[in-house]
Amino acid sequence: MDELTWPAFAEAMESGVPIMMPIGSIEQHGPHLPLATDAIIPHELAKRVAAGQRVLIAPPQYFATYSRPRTGGGRRFPGSVGFPGSVLTSVIAGVLEELVRDGARRFVVLNGHLENSTYVYDAVESVLGIDPAGSMGKALLINWWELVTPEDKEDLFPREHPAWGGDHASFAETSLMLALRPDLVLMDRAADATPFRPLRIDILPPPRDAAPENGILWRATLADLEVGKRLVQLLEARIGRAIIDEFGLEAAPRPARSG
Repeated sequence: MDELTWPAFAEAMESGVPIMMPIGSIEQHGPHLPLATDAIIPHELAKRVAAGQRVLIAPPQYFATYSRPRTGGGRRFPGSVGFPGSVLTSVIAGVLEELVRDGARRFVVLNGHLENSTYVYDAVESVLGIDPAGSMGKALLINWWELVTPEDKEDLFPREHPAWGGDHASFAETSLMLALRPDLVLMDRAADATPFRPLRIDILPPPRDAAPENGILWRATLADLEVGKRLVQLLEARIGRAIIDEFGLEAAPRPARSG
């Protein structure tokens, strides 16, 4: 989207081209993955979907909801930069309102950060949920990990793999990054979780031992490039299929860059 001229963008909106909005975070992902991992994964997936369908990709939302100790290690790790969920709701709602004003009616919000989920939903509902008839538009809200079925996990993941909130900077994210952006992965620094106290409740202020000292919540050493490639393939296919099915579209070339 950001590389188009305004006439090309206007033509795309008149043609009903969907806009994909990658949303992630800036937070620690262990000593082996970049701070922007949660934004890079949905952005790279969006690029692959856009290679086979006529969709626009909005600039990724890197800064988003704070990291939390139980699912991301927390804000005590240098480089974990975020803001309250209410701010994210306001930002996403404001962007959506502007896009609707410009004629956009089809949206795909692709989220890569667990803590964003509820706030992104609130944002989209506040703009598009006010008219049940859908005159303001339609949005698909996709948390990429929710497209991975129990059958997929049984086939691809280690048997002892934890719930998604416990995989942070571990097997799945590292495998995906190996397939999507291997240049940003430092596998020689990948490790398993150092001892910590797994909590089933939130405690404020957070106790220091609520997260591992290395920021890896499970096992990054098990990451597998081939698993990452298969995850990318199935996620690309399922995101693309959802766009076609929900918006009644067919695969078509991406829009021209100028107009």
